[in-house]
Amino acid sequence: NISKEAKDFVKVLLTKDPQKRPTAEEALNSPFLASAREINRKRNIRSRAVAMNLVQATMEQYASYSTLKKLALVVVAHKSTSEEVGFLRSMFQNYDHSQNGIVDLPEFKEALSDYDYTEEEMEDLFNALDIDKSGELHYYEFLAATIEAHGELTEQRLAEAFDRLDCDDSGYITVNNLRQFLGESAPQSYLDHIVTESDEEQDKKIHYDEFLKLWSSDDDKKRQQYMHKVASRRQNGDGIEISNGFSEIPTIVADLSLSMASTEEQAEEGELDDRPEAQMFRSNKHTSIRALSQTAGAFV
Repeated sequence: NISKEAKDFVKVLLTKDPQKRPTAEEALNSPFLASAREINRKRNIRSRAVAMNLVQATMEQYASYSTLKKLALVVVAHKSTSEEVGFLRSMFQNYDHSQNGIVDLPEFKEALSDYDYTEEEMEDLFNALDIDKSGELHYYEFLAATIEAHGELTEQRLAEAFDRLDCDDSGYITVNNLRQFLGESAPQSYLDHIVTESDEEQDKKIHYDEFLKLWSSDDDKKRQQYMHKVASRRQNGDGIEISNGFSEIPTIVADLSLSMASTEEQAEEGELDDRPEAQMFRSNKHTSIRALSQTAGAFV
């Protein structure tokens, strides 16, 4: 499966006469390598575009979730390791242009400039992701909104999220649990709404079975629909065809995650949940999301 061009290039490099053999600079500037570099450039652009589409699709799906489901994903995000976060850490940099661990609305809109969103749609999406209503997107909020881009979450991770929200170990989630999680400043009406929204038994408690029902077996199918929707919004200024299908996503995600894991920064900083802020979140069931948002910049 070796092309004629590749074979010819190797033959030229094996020329015995050094006077006729191309120099290193000539070899690097050869049409064959120039063509290969262009192919790789287009492949990289395409891979990043597909990954960005996936992130946007996951964000749009997240925006449709109930508030309790969003809070659960905040827990999952905080408890995720660098391996579980994977390429999402790199994708966050597409939004966080100031590299301070926080995305404001102008940065968010700039990141979506390749997509055909109206101003109102971008603002609505931003507000849906801003779970602590600070007017900014912290890294953990970005992860909460996009962690499902890696695929379906295991029940073990969902059970850990339920356990964190059920901070008094009563076996169910109540308004008082949510107040501890969100902080004392959370309005009572907001807390009541979160419970009522997911309380099928109408007993003012969210039992584990009710909690699990927040995740549907057709979530992946819905994500694919969002993926097609997002891809149709993309304005292709590079002249490179971008697929809107799911078939190549696992390979692209794996490649980007591997690339991210191999960076020097990743190696130096280690696992996300080994940092002091994440250890605090994991070990202290009474730490509020507001307290954690104040140190979110350290997670990037």
